Amino acid sequence: MKKGSLLNVVLASLAAGSILVGAYTLPNYYKNDKDSIVYKNDKDSIVNVISIDRPSKTFKKYGKNITYFDFSQMNEQMIPKEEVPLPKDLEGIIKKQQDTYGVKDHEMFSDEFYAEAAKLGYDREKLGGMSAKDAIKAITDIVVSRITYCDVDKSDNWFAKKHGRFINSEYYFHYGFGDCDKYRNATINAFEMVKAYNPNLKNVYLSNEDLGGSMKGHAWVSVMIPQKESLMISHIDPTFYDDGEELDASKDEYDAHVLVYNDAFKAYFYKYLKEYEVSYDIFKDALSKTQDIDTLEDLLNEMCCAASWIDDHDKAIGRVEWAREEYESKGFTKNLDDVLYFSYRTYSDAGKKAKAEEYKQRLLKEYPDSYWTELINKGYR
Repeated sequence: MKKGSLLNVVLASLAAGSILVGAYTLPNYYKNDKDSIVYKNDKDSIVNVISIDRPSKTFKKYGKNITYFDFSQMNEQMIPKEEVPLPKDLEGIIKKQQDTYGVKDHEMFSDEFYAEAAKLGYDREKLGGMSAKDAIKAITDIVVSRITYCDVDKSDNWFAKKHGRFINSEYYFHYGFGDCDKYRNATINAFEMVKAYNPNLKNVYLSNEDLGGSMKGHAWVSVMIPQKESLMISHIDPTFYDDGEELDASKDEYDAHVLVYNDAFKAYFYKYLKEYEVSYDIFKDALSKTQDIDTLEDLLNEMCCAASWIDDHDKAIGRVEWAREEYESKGFTKNLDDVLYFSYRTYSDAGKKAKAEEYKQRLLKEYPDSYWTELINKGYR
């Protein structure tokens, strides 16, 4: 095989951008787990290794070109025909979620999922031929048909007493009870199972609510479609859907799942990817588009949090001080203990002990019952 034809094969099969080829004839290739293609000869000896130029950072690939869409408006034209690989940081999140709340007993989960699916008129063949939107909707219907809401994590709950707390994901589906993160996990796990044999799902990914979500204390599902030049994202809530609401996550009012109108969802997205400077700057841009007072307060608090994680201490201090001053000048108090703690941590990380102590003492004095005060009193920073 000539070098040119091999390159076409690799590009077509992996859609991985530029590839460096160091030999003209490279038989028997496979992709390893280090983003390389390893070529072996007939004697199973490695003769060449080609590295794949996969973007390591989502921001490097997409920047602010992230578009939110309503799931109800999803269509096949949004999904590229050729595979578009995720940047490494997003790919790592998908893998981590499988390690964290993925299924351990695959056979049991599969058997029970398809048994539930059959009750609704679905089988493998039907699920395998559906469009991405229809498949996700069907999977969610199957999950909510099986699971009834129950606060299973409370230690005094009947479920916890009978079955234990924080058991493997598939057992909540097995018993048919769970709270919001169990609905989320079952939906994502079932999606991964169906994706293995439905080609229409190859450029669609489900993840958790942190990829752009802003509502606190709740769990739901994000839907991602990577394109060559932009990333499309939506959010759905299986738990609310089971309670009779729309599958589409709420947006653009205070305490909604997602804040789209002011682009704040992009800041939450990048904060989860640990792009803290990017996140801070997008939050700051969102302030000028935001009229709701409660949302303004939350955004300034999020800015303080993002600033406190910036590695460059001078940048971190400048940003946290600007956000804190804005927060206090507007008379906000709901999250002031958070703001004081983030200010304390920023100065502490920078080695500026006197200023760190100033914010620490304010926190201890003004918010003796705060979670952060409890942490500090226990010796945590």
